[in-house]
Amino acid sequence: MKKTVSKLSVLTLAGTIATTAISPSITAFAHENIEDSKSNISVNYNEPGMVSKKDFEEMKREVYKFLVLNEDGTIGISEKMPRSLAYEYDLNSLQKHFDYLNSMVKSGEISINSDFSINQPQARGGVNKVVNYWWGASEWYSYSTARHNAKIASQYSNALVGTSILIGAFSKIGGIAVGLGSVYWSTLATNMNYVNDGNGQRGIVIDMNWAGIYSIYSQ
Repeated sequence: MKKTVSKLSVLTLAGTIATTAISPSITAFAHENIEDSKSNISVNYNEPGMVSKKDFEEMKREVYKFLVLNEDGTIGISEKMPRSLAYEYDLNSLQKHFDYLNSMVKSGEISINSDFSINQPQARGGVNKVVNYWWGASEWYSYSTARHNAKIASQYSNALVGTSILIGAFSKIGGIAVGLGSVYWSTLATNMNYVNDGNGQRGIVIDMNWAGIYSIYSQ
């Protein structure tokens, strides 16, 4: 009998990525493996890793239904959120992200619209572009920046650089995933290089949610 696989199936690519064919997006590679090997995947949303862009969007849609915009312009989670989903979606981490956003709302750095989109200034701090969202952040890197940041991630996984250097390179993503361990960052570096080296040097985008689940694709 086949095991039932959650719609939030997490594929952690901890091994060597096949490179027999060049792909513009590792998210497509990840999705193919999720679909082809459902019978032997052990899933746990609380083990951060990479998912397909389709599954990443579905996570956001599920949680979006339980967001609330408070009278003071801050964002929160509805009391109607089922307890079972609170665990499945790791909402403790989401609340930490909301605390970060709400502090910027109160200081006047950003404002949150009724559809939970964010009005914000252009990013700064050593990356090409950082965009904050209610669910996490997108970081856009040129080809050369992606290569540099992948190297930093690899060095961090081997304890060759410290936290400040990692966050300096990855900005918001670094803050979300800094404590997720050496295997996580080594795998992220491998995934970044796989997409970055196979897309005609167009650069990459990393979408990362509140719990460190991410999707990587070409600009």
